[in-house]
Amino acid sequence: MHVECRALTAALIFVLSLTISVLAAAQTIAVPNPSFESGGDHPDGWTLDGEGTWLSGNAAAGQRAISVTGAGETNRVWRSESLPLKPGTVYRLRFRARNLGGNGGTAVSGPPFCNRDLGDLKPDWDTVTSYFMTPDPLPTDQSFLRFGEWHVNGALAFDDIELTTAEPIYHTESGVTLGDGERVDGAIYTFEPSWNTKWTNQSRPLASYRAAFNTNRWNLGQDNDVVYRHRVGDRRQLKASVEIALTNYSQGALDAQVSADGKLWKALGSLNADGAKSFEIPSDLLPAPEMWVRLHATGPSAYTVSSYRYTATLEGPPLPAIIGSTRYAVVTSVEPRITVKITDLGDGLPGGKNEIALNLLNTSSETISVKPNVTVRSGTRETSPNTTSVNIAPGEQNIRVPYSLPGAGNWDIGIGLGDAVHYAAEAVVNVPELYATNYGERLPGSTDAVGLWWASSGWKISRTRPVPDAASAALRIGLARNETEAAQFVLRPKASLKSLSLTAAALSGPSGAVIPATAVEVLRERYLQIQRPTDSAGAAGLWPDPLPPLTGPIAIDADVNQPFWVRVKAPKGIAAGVYTGSIHAAADQFAVDIPIAVTVFDFDLPDRMTCVSAFGFSPENVYKYQKLDTPEQKRAAIEKYLADFSAHHITPYNPTPLDAFEVQWPAATAATPVADLKPTIDWTKWDAAMERAYSVYHFNSFQLPAPGMGGGTFHDRVEPELQGFKEGTPQYEALFTSYYQQVQDHLRAKGWLNDAYVYWFDEPDPKDYDFVMNGFRKLKTAAPDIPRMLTEQVEPQLVDGPNLWCPISNEYKQAPADERRAQGDRFWWYICTGPKAPYCTEFIDHAATELRVWLWQTWQRNINGILIWQTNYWTSDTAFADPAHPQNPYDDPMSWMVGYGTPAGARIPWGNGDGRFIYPPEAAAAAQPPQAVTDGPVDSIRWELLRDGVEDYEYMAILKALLEKHRSTLSGADRSAYESLLIVPDEITANVTTFTKDPKPIEVRRDAMAHAIEKLSAQKP
Repeated sequence: MHVECRALTAALIFVLSLTISVLAAAQTIAVPNPSFESGGDHPDGWTLDGEGTWLSGNAAAGQRAISVTGAGETNRVWRSESLPLKPGTVYRLRFRARNLGGNGGTAVSGPPFCNRDLGDLKPDWDTVTSYFMTPDPLPTDQSFLRFGEWHVNGALAFDDIELTTAEPIYHTESGVTLGDGERVDGAIYTFEPSWNTKWTNQSRPLASYRAAFNTNRWNLGQDNDVVYRHRVGDRRQLKASVEIALTNYSQGALDAQVSADGKLWKALGSLNADGAKSFEIPSDLLPAPEMWVRLHATGPSAYTVSSYRYTATLEGPPLPAIIGSTRYAVVTSVEPRITVKITDLGDGLPGGKNEIALNLLNTSSETISVKPNVTVRSGTRETSPNTTSVNIAPGEQNIRVPYSLPGAGNWDIGIGLGDAVHYAAEAVVNVPELYATNYGERLPGSTDAVGLWWASSGWKISRTRPVPDAASAALRIGLARNETEAAQFVLRPKASLKSLSLTAAALSGPSGAVIPATAVEVLRERYLQIQRPTDSAGAAGLWPDPLPPLTGPIAIDADVNQPFWVRVKAPKGIAAGVYTGSIHAAADQFAVDIPIAVTVFDFDLPDRMTCVSAFGFSPENVYKYQKLDTPEQKRAAIEKYLADFSAHHITPYNPTPLDAFEVQWPAATAATPVADLKPTIDWTKWDAAMERAYSVYHFNSFQLPAPGMGGGTFHDRVEPELQGFKEGTPQYEALFTSYYQQVQDHLRAKGWLNDAYVYWFDEPDPKDYDFVMNGFRKLKTAAPDIPRMLTEQVEPQLVDGPNLWCPISNEYKQAPADERRAQGDRFWWYICTGPKAPYCTEFIDHAATELRVWLWQTWQRNINGILIWQTNYWTSDTAFADPAHPQNPYDDPMSWMVGYGTPAGARIPWGNGDGRFIYPPEAAAAAQPPQAVTDGPVDSIRWELLRDGVEDYEYMAILKALLEKHRSTLSGADRSAYESLLIVPDEITANVTTFTKDPKPIEVRRDAMAHAIEKLSAQKP
C-alpha cells in the first residue's frame, strides 16, 4: 500500500537502544467497537469501502462480526476510525478471521502504512497475530486499521480486534545482542530482514522510516526513506557493504546513503531501475562501532525495495555462530515501586538454556521481596511457575528466572513477580517442529559417553534434542516386498568421535531367508543453515535435509546429535516375517552394534505406482554443476538421476531427456502447396528410450513437446506460430494438424496415449483464459485424445478446454472438480513456492510429515496425481547472475526467484528448498569440480518422505482393489471395516490446513492397511 509522509529531518530520526525495555505500563489502544456488537445500520466506528456485510451470528466473539465480499479484481475493506497511535512505536495486533468461501487473492489487514497479506484463511475462526512499527513522523490520516480483501473471489470475515503496544526482546549471547535476520559467524555480521516470517516490518536495526510496508517489501514514494542502524555489541566494523534490490520500478531514484552517527550522510550511489546493486561502505568512515544506512527516494518515485542485505567484518577475536531472534512482550500490569526491563527470553527451546533475564530497578527506599515466576501454557498444557523469593534492595539488580518448554508449538509465556508485586507481562515463544521432543527411543549400547537412540523417518532431528528416556531393543522398520522404508539412528558423543565408520550387515529372517547387506543403506544426514525462514512455520537454525552417502570414515562433533538414515528395500518374493541384524559403528576407542528389526509384510508393491507424478528436472543443471561435457559423461550421470527418480516413484516431465524424437519440418514458403506441409517424425531413439522408461524405471507419465501452441504464464506469453507461419494461415493450420495427428496416432499404437499430457501454459490469470481456450480448441480439434493439462483450478471460462486439471493445492475445490470428473476429466494438483504455512509444503524448514501427508490428502480428494515444477533447482540465474559462480545449495538453502521480470541480481525468496529435492554430489556443490563428476544425486529427507507418501497411496489403491475383488464374499461387518480403512482419518489430516506433525498416526494407519491387505490377499475369491 502506497503511503506518502511528510518530510523528516535527520535530527528527528528515532534511535532504538540495543536493549529495549518493556514499557512501564501496557498501553491498550481503544479500538472502536472491537467486537462489532454496537451500531444501528452499520457497526459503530467502522466504515465499509466496497461490498460487505455486518454479520449477525456465527461470530468469533459476541454475536456480530464483519465481512467483505470480493469480485476477483477488487480491493474492499472495513476501516476503523482514527486511533491514537504514536510514532516510532511497536504494536501487537490480534484479531480473528475466517474464510466464508472466498478463493484466490488474499485477505489484507493492519494499518495502511503496514499492510499484512494473510493469504488463504481457514474456514473456521482462527486467531491472527502480527506486529508493526509506526513511521516517524506518523501522518494523522494514516492512524487507522483496515481489514478486507485484495483480488479475492468470495467472502472473508473478521472479528475480535485487539491492539496493544509491544516491545521487542532480542537474543543476547557472548555479549552480542541480535534480532531476527541478524547473524554473526566468526568475524562476519550479516543482516537480512525476515519480513515474511514474524509478520512485522520491525527489526532490531530499523531506526525509522517514512514509507509504506506491504507484507514483505518496502514501497517508496516521493521523499520517503527507510533508515537502518547496524551495531554489533562493542565490536568495531572494519569493512562493510550493503546490497539493495528494486522491483516494480515505475519512476524516480533510490539514493543509498551512509553515516557513522545518523546525522552526517554520505552518498553511496543510486538505483533507478529494477535490479540489485551492492555498495561498499567508504573506507574513510571505517573502522566504526556502528553504521547507519538510509534508503531515500528522490523526487517523484514509485518502486519497491524487495531485498536488503548488510554485511560487515568485525574487529576482535572470532565469535561463535550466533543467530539472532526477536520475540515480543506485552506488559499487562505494572508495579509502581519497581521498573522492569525484560532483556532476554533465553533460547526458547526444549532442552535449551531457557531463562528470562530481568533488569529490576527498585525506586523505593525499602527492600522488596519478589517471587519471580514464569508460567508456560499451550492449550490445556501448563507448566508450574518458579516461585523462589528474591530480595530486591533499592537500586538496580539483574535476575534470571528459569523455565522449561515441553515441546514444539506456540507457547504463551506469563511473567510475574508474585502476588505482592503487581507486575505481569506476556510473550509468545514459537518452537518449530524441528525441536519436538515427544519421540525417539534409546538403543542398547547407549551410554553417558555416547548416546545412541533411534526415531521414525517422519521426524527432523535437531542437533540439540536430548537423548530420550524411552528405550527399545532395536531400530524398527516395517515394509512390503518391493518397498523401501527408512528409520534414523542418532549418535550423540560427549567427546568428538574420529574416523567413524559404519558397516551394514545382512538381515536374517524366517527359514533362512536373508535381506542382503546391499539392500541396507546408511546415509549421513547433513544439516543446512537456514538463515532466512520460509514463513511463519520456519525458523532460522540448522535443519537436516541432504542425505549424502558415506564414502569413508567421518568425524562427529561433541555434544550434538548426528543422525544417520537407514534405508532398507525388501526384495520381491522374499518370505514375510521379521528380519534382524545390525549396523556396526566403530571409531577411535569406540564400537557398538546397532540392532535392526525389519518386518516384511506378506504382499508386494507393484513396480509402477497408481498415483501419477510429474516433476520438473533440469539436465542442464547437472551438466553445469558436475562439469559434464561429453555425451558419454552426460549419459552416465543422467541414467543415475533417472534411476533415483524411479527409486522414489517420481516421474520427471521428460523421462527421455537424452533421446528426443526428431521432427523434420518441411521447407516451406507461402507458395508451397498446403498438402505438402507435413512434418516427418523419426521415433527410433525416443521409442527405445521410452521402452526403457517403462520397463526399467516404471515411470507413469510424460510431457509432450507442443510446437505451434505458443505458451507462457500469467506474466507474459508467446504467440503461436510454426515455421514462421502465424496462427490463422493455411500453412500453420496444415503443419499444426499434421504434427499432432501423427503424435496421437503413434502414441495410440504404442499404448502410451493415456500417460501423455500437453503442458503448454502455466498458471493463467483470467486475462489469459481466452488465449488458453483458443489453444486448447486447436489441440482438441487436431488430436482430441491427447490429454490437455492446465495448472489452474476449475473456472467456468475454462470448461471444455483442459481435461486434465492441475490446480495449486490451496485452490482445489471439491464440488466443481467432481462436476468435471462426471464429464470424464481427471485431476492432479501441485505445490511450489506457494502455498505456505499452514498448508502441506515442500520446504526444508517445515515438519517432515508434510509431503507424506500431502499424498494422503491427494487420496482423500480422489485426485489422481501430483506435480512439482522442479526437483534440482540448485541456483537462480537471476539472484546469481554470474554464470561462473552459481548458488551452492548446501551453503544457501533458499530458493530465489527467477524470471517473471525479476531484475538481475535481485534476491527475492521463494522458500527454502522450493523446487530442490535432490542435491548435486558434494564434490560438485559449488559447480566447480576439478574434473567431471558422473555420480548421481544426493537425496533429501523430503524426497524420501515424498516416496513414502506415494507408497502409502499405493497401499490404499491395493486395498481398494482387493476389497472390490472380494466384496461379494465378505460379511457386512468386514466390508465396513475394510472400507473404513480407505477413509483418511482426521488424526492424519482433517483438512488441507489441519494435519499431523507426528508421523505416528500415519504409521499406525499404514500398518493397519498392511494387515488388511495381507488378510484379503490370502482370501480366495
